[in-house]
Amino acid sequence: MKLEDRGPVKILEYKSKCPYCGLDSLTVSEYIYNTPFMGSVLITTSICLECGFKHRDVSSLDADNPSKIKVRVLGERELRYMVVKSSSASVKILETGLEYIPGPYSQGYITTIEGLLYEFQEATTIACRDAEDRDKCTSIIEWINKAIDGLVEFTLILCDPSGKSKIYGDNVIEELFDQECMF
Repeated sequence: MKLEDRGPVKILEYKSKCPYCGLDSLTVSEYIYNTPFMGSVLITTSICLECGFKHRDVSSLDADNPSKIKVRVLGERELRYMVVKSSSASVKILETGLEYIPGPYSQGYITTIEGLLYEFQEATTIACRDAEDRDKCTSIIEWINKAIDGLVEFTLILCDPSGKSKIYGDNVIEELFDQECMF
């Protein structure tokens, strides 16, 4: 039986101090999963049994040097590209100036480019509740909705100092981490 036929394989489990409640009740589990299209990934889950704190991360085990990944999204086809975003990765959409900069408890996950747009949509909607410039907020949300529907073209940049993030699809350009990643 091949590794990918068995599903995730637990390689490590240990207890640690919870960053939220401070008790030694955080269970950290690490799994290796060999996916058919993305190769081997490391999945880390942390759950505190006392306060309920949860943290998840996923990263490619085929990691390399710090990387910048660019893709020009022309329509619905590119929206379906698979994305492995590690917890250290930042994401930027050039045409709008929208950017996601990870914090200390950022989570890694597997999604699609469309899924990243939904993340931006949710965050922008929340941020716009108290915004002074409602017209600008409305136009950004409208742009995101059109992008989700594949009606606008845009350039997505994913920068990862750990080199563990990947985008799987045609015309994906991987470059060296550079000044464009300093947002």
